[in-house]
Amino acid sequence: MRREPRRHGAAVAASLFAAAGLAVLLALGGHAAAAGLVDGGFESGTLAGPAPTAPAPPSFGFWTRQSDDSHLVSPPGLVHSGQWALEVDTRSSAIGSAVYQDFDSGTLSYVWTSWVFPSEGTNVAELVYNWDRGSQGHAELGTWFRFNPADTKFSGWNGNVTFPAVPTGAWHELRVRADRCTGEQEVRLDGALWGTVKAVTPPPAGTATVILGDVAYSALHGLYHYDDIAFELFDCSAPPKKPCPLSHGFWKNHPGAWPADSLTLGDETYSKADLLRLLKAPSRGDASIILAHQLIAAKLSIANGSDPAPVQRTIADADAALAPFAGKLPYGVRPSSGSGRTMTSLAGVLDQYNNARLTPDCKGCDDRDDERGDHDGEHEHVDEGCGCDGGDHGRRRTTGGDHDDDCGDGDGRSIPKPPREVPGLLIVIGMCGGAIPGTRPTPRGRVSQALVSR
Repeated sequence: MRREPRRHGAAVAASLFAAAGLAVLLALGGHAAAAGLVDGGFESGTLAGPAPTAPAPPSFGFWTRQSDDSHLVSPPGLVHSGQWALEVDTRSSAIGSAVYQDFDSGTLSYVWTSWVFPSEGTNVAELVYNWDRGSQGHAELGTWFRFNPADTKFSGWNGNVTFPAVPTGAWHELRVRADRCTGEQEVRLDGALWGTVKAVTPPPAGTATVILGDVAYSALHGLYHYDDIAFELFDCSAPPKKPCPLSHGFWKNHPGAWPADSLTLGDETYSKADLLRLLKAPSRGDASIILAHQLIAAKLSIANGSDPAPVQRTIADADAALAPFAGKLPYGVRPSSGSGRTMTSLAGVLDQYNNARLTPDCKGCDDRDDERGDHDGEHEHVDEGCGCDGGDHGRRRTTGGDHDDDCGDGDGRSIPKPPREVPGLLIVIGMCGGAIPGTRPTPRGRVSQALVSR
């Protein structure tokens, strides 16, 4: 793999570097090949360094600062979350300042998330590989942002693009999804797609270094804050998991997340407003509404990318069960009737699908996640959970017998039970998100001699 000659500052004798680096690593008791970014939210409250002489040793498992112009702040200072955030203030600096941390990312692709608060001037956030910290300061480029008042320069594996400036005076989330298999890096600002950049050079692998701050060693002059830096490593060669289906409760409460503005139920087409009215309508013993809740959720989940295979036949049967009725829902079908038994049976299957019980390998939460509150945001928790709304969470998990309906009317109130002849079906909504080549050098390395607060 060809190495891009990125200059990360002048260095002194390699022997001094090796000795100093070994001393720091031994003192910290860490592992020189520890994997993964550590202390991404700076919650340790400490930064290593700075040191007046010698290049920086590897910084596995901790952040090292180049000078005191890079330091931590706590509230009332600008903090995105927790008690600490990084402040890089080089407005009056003669040589600039940055912090950096090494970790082993191997040959994996990555999603790099960081929160940045621009105040003024210019600053840089970058990921480089195999920084040798030698006299030439060679490194291979992974991802690089240069934040300017007028624009944002971005380089992904030496594919370059210019985005608008990140707005000043507020925290913003930057997310880069770097896929080695496609050779593309997708960039998002506050969740919205900024653009996708194609690699110009082969993606490097091995030891990665995150560098945040004023890395040119010539004082870019700026005031920036960083917090909640994270890397999610993934194997792009593995088949991607499809998103988990989402429940009736989720779609009812999140119309802004809908992937479709209309759906066909039976042989009638319904607008988004019609569908929302149906989702919010209590079933009150109407089997057509019980089925509609689950059928709408299933169709929205499939439009959102969930695997349709487990319920393709069930959805076709559900549409066939609704088609004979004239006009639009509701149809006032008693669950004890022949049509009602068919509808509630189909709704039971779709309920299992909508709560991800028929798609065990999907990407998203499941019952175990929701019960411990460890979910990823694709399903909600408690009141607006993957399944039941309001006070239903956790109270109606049954294995048979009759049931109120599909978790009540969404406001925590129970709905009267349907007639006693309702068959013993489970109608439960269960519980369940380098610079552009040739433009600049990068940080001059310095040995971290001690861990100090702030």
